Amino acid sequence: MPPSIGHVIEQVDTALESFLRREAALPAHEVEVSFDPPDKTFASSVNRPTLNAFLWDIRRNGSYTSTGIVSRRDGDGRLERRGSAPYVDLRYFVSAWAADRRDEHRLLGQVLQCLLVHSVMPAQDMPPTMSELATIDIRLATRDTRKPDSFWGAIDGKLKTGIEIELTLPVDVFEWIPTATEVSEIQGNVSRRPAPEPVADPKAGQVTRRRNSGSVVAEGRR
Repeated sequence: MPPSIGHVIEQVDTALESFLRREAALPAHEVEVSFDPPDKTFASSVNRPTLNAFLWDIRRNGSYTSTGIVSRRDGDGRLERRGSAPYVDLRYFVSAWAADRRDEHRLLGQVLQCLLVHSVMPAQDMPPTMSELATIDIRLATRDTRKPDSFWGAIDGKLKTGIEIELTLPVDVFEWIPTATEVSEIQGNVSRRPAPEPVADPKAGQVTRRRNSGSVVAEGRR
């Protein structure tokens, strides 16, 4: 069975935290990483420098979508197939929370630097449920994909500076289906066909007439 969508998102959250902690130098004993909504309740609970990565939007990616059938061999060498995995965009708003605004800007700068260096999530941070050939693309949001202006009002939170990032990944929603047993041997029988019966010439016995210098000449036999 393919993993559920909820499990995939959970795995991506874990992978994103691993990526940010390692690439942006955010040790666990110094910086908290949270995926909770950055609302007033969250703001009141912050008691040490915290990086908040809030997943605010999920949608299918039409430009990455592929169609067709993919194949692989299972552990016993048997061929199995399934439909191509659709791609989705996970959009996160990353904000920094600290007692000093300069500490917040420093955290955001560290995150921005690693996002500008990497366009694909490193293999060591990839979710274990994803295929070895799958990748997660990472990029900063464009003007067209930024969160709406009503974002902070919708979550009843405090306006914060942040970084908007997009993760694009394939989601395995189709099950692998075993194919029919492959043909390993072909047998056939060869036998001599009897000689065909002779066929009479339909022109045998016909008489052909032609004119030669005014005389009629007959050729052939009856």
